[in-house]
Amino acid sequence: MLVARSGEVKAAYETSKVMGRGSFGIIYHGEELQSKKRVAMKVVPCRRKNAVQEAETEARLLMSWNHPHVLRCHEYFFEGPEGDANRKLWLVLDLMDGGDLNRLYEQRRQALQGPWEASFVRYVISSIGSALDFVHSKGVLHRDVKCANVLLSSNFERICLADFGLACPMDALEDAPQVALGTPSYLPPEIICGRPHSPAADAWCLGVVSFKLAALRKPFEARDDLTLTMKIVKDAPNELPKDTPADVACAVLGLLNKDQQKRLRPAEAYEMTHVSSIARKSFVRSMATPLDIRLGLTKPQDVAHKLRWGIIGCGPISADWCKSLKDVPGAELKSCAARDVQKAKQFAGEHGISKAAASYKELVEDPEVDIVYIGTITPLHKEQTLMAIAAGKHVLCEKPIATSLTDAEEMYAAAEAKGVALIEGLWTRYFPAVEHARAAVELGVIGEVQMVQADFPEICYALQYAPLFFGSTEATQVASAGGPSGAGAVLRYGNQGAAVLSFPSWRCEVPEVCEVIGTKGRITLDDWGAHPSRVTIRLTTEQCWDEAQGHTATAQNGVRPHTEQVTYPVPEPAGLPAAGWHFAEAIHRCLAAGLKECPQFTKAESLRIQRLLDEIEKGITEPCR
Repeated sequence: MLVARSGEVKAAYETSKVMGRGSFGIIYHGEELQSKKRVAMKVVPCRRKNAVQEAETEARLLMSWNHPHVLRCHEYFFEGPEGDANRKLWLVLDLMDGGDLNRLYEQRRQALQGPWEASFVRYVISSIGSALDFVHSKGVLHRDVKCANVLLSSNFERICLADFGLACPMDALEDAPQVALGTPSYLPPEIICGRPHSPAADAWCLGVVSFKLAALRKPFEARDDLTLTMKIVKDAPNELPKDTPADVACAVLGLLNKDQQKRLRPAEAYEMTHVSSIARKSFVRSMATPLDIRLGLTKPQDVAHKLRWGIIGCGPISADWCKSLKDVPGAELKSCAARDVQKAKQFAGEHGISKAAASYKELVEDPEVDIVYIGTITPLHKEQTLMAIAAGKHVLCEKPIATSLTDAEEMYAAAEAKGVALIEGLWTRYFPAVEHARAAVELGVIGEVQMVQADFPEICYALQYAPLFFGSTEATQVASAGGPSGAGAVLRYGNQGAAVLSFPSWRCEVPEVCEVIGTKGRITLDDWGAHPSRVTIRLTTEQCWDEAQGHTATAQNGVRPHTEQVTYPVPEPAGLPAAGWHFAEAIHRCLAAGLKECPQFTKAESLRIQRLLDEIEKGITEPCR
């Protein structure tokens, strides 16, 4: 322990903005001035004797332990002389600036989002299960496991169990009077009934945490604490969602077994879920970090950001977009326009649009329109986009955004000069399954990407996956050939690998499968052209390859490579009409955050694809974008 005189705290550390407040005191962002290491600094006023005792207990334990999922305390010290009414206790902790699970849980409920996908629930169970197993092996009970005491790093790659203020050695409880400590909704039945704390009580609390993530509700709910405790003792927990995977359901319900002798131990919960090593990484940029959290949108009014839409072009693709907007909070269909005014009026009636404009110019100049959707053919995109931008409107333009790179650059430059958003409508980028696959590649789950294979009749659909999975690497060679009956292209990315793309005729039945092949495994996206709802990740890790013998070790010893499949639901009604919902919601959230582009598909990516389109179409006799 380091004991500091008044003022010495600031000499060693610098504190900045507040991270959190509680009954214990305040947590600040901090920096150790000598090493420039970023830390969290927890300060507890010494006038609160119990709080100081709890904080010292926590500090001593955390300084003596080293576990990846237990919050680390580097040192603690006092500021001010003993007996001073303003004396403070400071704890220097690992910085976990992603917040706590309770904050994320409440944000998700306010945003009316569904439960987290199974991979995130597995990640939490295995991480905290491992932490509790470690803590119990040291002869200590946590006694306050709850969502608020589970912290995450900003990139969600680390989860830690925190707040050991109520922790106690197991042997110290043998003769102590039994007191029900903790938050009522987390109390296990044996504690309510007056029996002593045990490792099983911590396991129950982990069950409550994991249930809340899997179901986005509490396992037991009541209007008052007395009724709640009776339900915990007597009733079965609420039902988990029907699509909860068997391993997650078994882990959650096993931890919530009322018989503490039969209750799943944290180590068993860890064993049941830790095999999902892929999920530990690939959830980071997908559903575990929903777009509203990444953009800092926490208020309900931010989520329901109002946008009044004007629709240019009244064909089938515009109809699909109108259907996608129906269930997006804050979306209002205000006006539509077509070359034929009667067609526009008919379209307005079919989709509940307030009015039909007499011309495209009238629509873009309408003060009641905030954003213009352009669903016409590609050769018209530039003229209509520039018209809307000149009127000060945000623009969502269907893909491909232009007929040439030069035109696309001019359109983006005009939007930037006017201070409005120009977004290309590559809507498949916004599906959770695609984000999951992208995150897995970026985090190195399948090693270095060697090949990307994709097929679809429209070039821009298949082409998008080459730059998506090869990242910032630019294609060094582009070769293409074909015509109306079918075409193909090969994009070479230096010594890294290649993308093999096929563009078959619409007359063919196309499998619509995208595969990303890496040095450690492969990722498969099924049915990605219409509604990508399934991503399969198959690992063939280094252990599976015998470099000396030149063959896979799995073929020799019969061990199958690990495979994980994650399936995401498609918004109802299923199929193409409402499949743009993810995209539409993302646009609302991004504009609410003051962004001029969506992080899933940026201006830079749009221009890269346009550049590749121009190169590919040089070898195709009849371009089909």
